[in-house]
Amino acid sequence: MIKPSHEWVRRARTFQIEQYHPPFWPDIDFDAKQLVDVVRKYHANAIWFGSAGKWAVFPNEFFPPHPQLGERDLLAETIAEAHAWDVRVIGYIPVGHIIPEDNMLIHHPEWMYRPSPEGDAPVLRHHGGGFHRHVCFNTPYREAISAFIAQVVDHDVDAIYRNAIDPADPYLSAASLRALDMTPWADEGRHEIEVDYDGNLEPTVRVIVRHWAGEAVASNV
Repeated sequence: MIKPSHEWVRRARTFQIEQYHPPFWPDIDFDAKQLVDVVRKYHANAIWFGSAGKWAVFPNEFFPPHPQLGERDLLAETIAEAHAWDVRVIGYIPVGHIIPEDNMLIHHPEWMYRPSPEGDAPVLRHHGGGFHRHVCFNTPYREAISAFIAQVVDHDVDAIYRNAIDPADPYLSAASLRALDMTPWADEGRHEIEVDYDGNLEPTVRVIVRHWAGEAVASNV
């Protein structure tokens, strides 16, 4: 049951603004008053505002801020202007989102997802332009994004929204099983391989290998 103080969420007329395009990228040319004027013109009563897009929009030590940001805090500027007109602010947090190469490869290459220890991350294009890479939660990224979330919450936001990925789960997408060596149980030939993972943060991995002439079971891999 929703709390009475949160009832506004059910009836929010939300204006969404992304940080992947102007006025946030490639250059910062943002005016919070201009944004709130547009929001009010469209009779919205809440703003869905990103704490980061290609770069963070406020100074912090966890997610690299835009090089042109200086000491500006665009999230705080928006909150101050919006609240002056009784407009609520929902802070969006891009948890697990792809990050531009000219951000991650320079500042945090250790965050980058790799399909194998020797492999390189896939290169992707994203709206707004530029090449991007995936992040991996089995790196210091997990601690960094958790600390960044705390800083967003410390702002006077009325609510937060994040991508539906749990940074507390180090087994995201069964990532821990990517390098599992199956050769002790599956010699050359045709096999059906099933990996059973129950979502436990410290799981016992049970691998079942069905050969055409029988079955072998390996536990506690």
